[in-house]
Amino acid sequence: VVNAIYQNPADQTGTTLAITTILFAIQIYCDFSGYSDMAIGLALLMGFRLPENFRSPYNSVSITEFWRRWHITLSEFLNHYLYVPLLRSWEAITFTRAMITTLFVMLVSGVWHGAGWGFIIWGALHGIGLIVNHVWSKTNFRLPKGLPWVLTNIFVIVALVLFRAADIKSSFTILGNMF
Repeated sequence: VVNAIYQNPADQTGTTLAITTILFAIQIYCDFSGYSDMAIGLALLMGFRLPENFRSPYNSVSITEFWRRWHITLSEFLNHYLYVPLLRSWEAITFTRAMITTLFVMLVSGVWHGAGWGFIIWGALHGIGLIVNHVWSKTNFRLPKGLPWVLTNIFVIVALVLFRAADIKSSFTILGNMF
């Protein structure tokens, strides 16, 4: 269904594209989590213990929490081998430098997923989302219960358009029709 709808996004209604993008969010979770769970199970059969890779990411109430729950091994790899060394390379670590490093690491994550501009913009959006989340967490303002979950999932699902669409033009067509 996702492939058929995304092949001709200009011919689709905003509602159809929104539902299809939600279906893609489910599809990509089931795909990634499924093969991770199969690898964990097969490793256990051979006496090896692999780490958990997904922890109900769509239950997250912030983009920071989402990345702690989604593709955990990749997030830990990027944190351990890229974020921490880059952060420590600064002469002095400041909040601003930590956020610049966060944005850079998420851009790398985008490139890791694919070489197209959609992946790079997707990575940049997640970097910006993490920065906004960190800045927001420094305030004392709290959103009503349930709203953080809704906003997090809308952000993740809308950003997935750039991850899934065939090209940037299609991404903007989809997003334009959705909104």
